[in-house]
Amino acid sequence: MIKTAEERITQSRVRLLLTKPFFGQLAVRLKIVDATDWLPTAATDGKHLYYNSRFIMMLKKKEVEFLVAHEVLHIVYDHMDRRGTRDPQLWNIADDYCVNADLKNHHIGEFITTVPCLYDYKYDRQSAEQVYDS
Repeated sequence: MIKTAEERITQSRVRLLLTKPFFGQLAVRLKIVDATDWLPTAATDGKHLYYNSRFIMMLKKKEVEFLVAHEVLHIVYDHMDRRGTRDPQLWNIADDYCVNADLKNHHIGEFITTVPCLYDYKYDRQSAEQVYDS
């Protein structure tokens, strides 16, 4: 049975509620918004979880959980407000290395391998500022 991208995200949030309640509680507060027309993957502004439906449909079930938790950690770590005057693109890359390392180390969902995902063990346990400055 093929589900819509929104259904896959919703089911991932429910699985997170049951298995990783911290992430699940925060994920269910985000309004799910289809942004296929302007976004290649997924993003958050702290209130919405924006997604590209084609991207979501490419991912495995557990990779969608990882993705949802990934967006949650951007909010938890306050990445949007901590950027300051840093280059937005480089800051987002540093954020992703930081978030992905934490999710991988804590076995949240399944690390995304369907598409390239930013990860390097040398950034384990580092803040986005430390990654950005390295």
